[in-house]
Amino acid sequence: RRQGKPNMAAPLSRGDIEGRLAFITGAASGIGLGMARAFAAEGAHISLADNREEALAAAAEALRAEGANVVTVALDVRDEKEWRIGLDRAEQHFGPLVILCSNAGVAGSRLNLDETEPSAWQWTFDVNVNGTLHAIRHAVPRMRAHGAPGHVVFTSSMGAFLVRPGNGVYSASKAAIVAFAEALRGELE
Repeated sequence: RRQGKPNMAAPLSRGDIEGRLAFITGAASGIGLGMARAFAAEGAHISLADNREEALAAAAEALRAEGANVVTVALDVRDEKEWRIGLDRAEQHFGPLVILCSNAGVAGSRLNLDETEPSAWQWTFDVNVNGTLHAIRHAVPRMRAHGAPGHVVFTSSMGAFLVRPGNGVYSASKAAIVAFAEALRGELE
């Protein structure tokens, strides 16, 4: 909650989650897998999306062993066609998308800005920023179309606010995600 601004996001209840589809990118490990476990524990159907297919299969196997309903989606978040195919696959298995967790991201180069090659900048922004934009463009219209309340979660970083030398590209990409979240909140109110 920002000082002087009310919190516009309604908290999720079990009724918002149980039996509903949660689509999570970057879900084969780390924060994404943690989100998948948390949503599965509340009864959500989980779509694990990641571009690392072996890790994705292992994560799905582990979640299924814990009793979760899981479908996997091989997804490179930079590819709009893969977004359409992945969301179609998830909704065919579990019904309309209710929760989107746009979590996939990369740390990018750890070089000073004047040493950073444009290709390193482009790769970081393609995954972190364009991947998030593709999530919005392809998931939010689906969520609006079915008319039920939905939730969008973006994973940013303290790096968006605490910028350090050698972290400029990463921080800039994560700051963009914060801007997306703020804009989308207003657009969906």
